[in-house]
Amino acid sequence: MEQTRLKRRRVVAFTIAIVGVIAIVVLLLTQFVLAEAPITRPSAPPSVEAIRSEWQSVILLPTFLPECLSYGANGASIRSDPGARGRNALDIQLVPVKSAACNAAQGSAVTITQAPALESLDGQVLTVSEGRMQFARLAQTVSSGQTKVTLQWHCLVDVMCRISGTTGSLVTEDVLARMADSFEIIKPAS
Repeated sequence: MEQTRLKRRRVVAFTIAIVGVIAIVVLLLTQFVLAEAPITRPSAPPSVEAIRSEWQSVILLPTFLPECLSYGANGASIRSDPGARGRNALDIQLVPVKSAACNAAQGSAVTITQAPALESLDGQVLTVSEGRMQFARLAQTVSSGQTKVTLQWHCLVDVMCRISGTTGSLVTEDVLARMADSFEIIKPAS
């Protein structure tokens, strides 16, 4: 009888030790596997840097830009927008890179718009998901026959973002969604 109790105690102690080791291994693995990667904040291009002090809200830009798009030299502006809270919106233009490899992107025009609030998209709006985000999506055929896709979402609690682009072989709807999913607050002014 005494031996049976002793065996039970040993089995219980051994079981508790195994459970403890498993718990420690699981905690260590989750710390390394599930740890979030550090946020890479995009740098403001010169056109955005030039108007940073005029724009009173945070500025968000994508960390992912397709190879064939870059920020326009004079591509950032604050415009009057009656549909935006505060009546102003920030527009940032992305232009095709002029190179032989990027000729297919020459017809693409991409605009990033942000404001504390923007009017909802008007038309046949769908909800699409990309990565960690959900977007309101509007597709329209423009005069050139290309499709203009607009994605709109809350990029921060108090900031709405919109990315619009005419799609083609290099700037696709998936590329626009990937760009939108990568938006982060820009680095502080140096």
